[in-house]
Amino acid sequence: MQAALSKAGAKPFIWKFTTPIPDTWEEIVAKHICHLPEEVKDYYVFATVRDPFKRQISRYLHGQRNRNPSQEEFEKFHFSTTNRRSCYHLLHLQKEYVPPKGFVNYKINKFLKLETLEKDFNSLPFIDKKIKFPHKNKNQISLDLNFTPEMVDHLTTTWQEDFEFFGYSKYYGIPLI
Repeated sequence: MQAALSKAGAKPFIWKFTTPIPDTWEEIVAKHICHLPEEVKDYYVFATVRDPFKRQISRYLHGQRNRNPSQEEFEKFHFSTTNRRSCYHLLHLQKEYVPPKGFVNYKINKFLKLETLEKDFNSLPFIDKKIKFPHKNKNQISLDLNFTPEMVDHLTTTWQEDFEFFGYSKYYGIPLI
């Protein structure tokens, strides 16, 4: 992302969490204020988000790097994340990182979807010349994972706010068993 911004002639300010994920809005807001200097308040701010279905698959595969992943284990993992409070660091909503209006000295102008990152990035108002993104960080595990109707119901209920806030389809591109 930083390389693409530089190619476009934009002055990037990349902000990342450098400590554990905060537990409360107050801690989240304090992090935003702490890490975003006053000079960026007029920047065009964008953030990336990910389709909740693909995000759930990625979460599972990330933890399976030295194991033997399977559909059965994926289903167990999926349903083990029912209580958001006990799994907060693993099961947080992406929307929880969007500060409410007036909480910080900036606003997020646009959300770029990871699934269409190149297209979304090239639609930013300061991008004059289209930039091609190489696909990096592809998961090394090759496994077709599917969602049962019960899993779809669980995910769309648990992450309902993300589906609605970021405009993701509750059935987009996921084969059902």
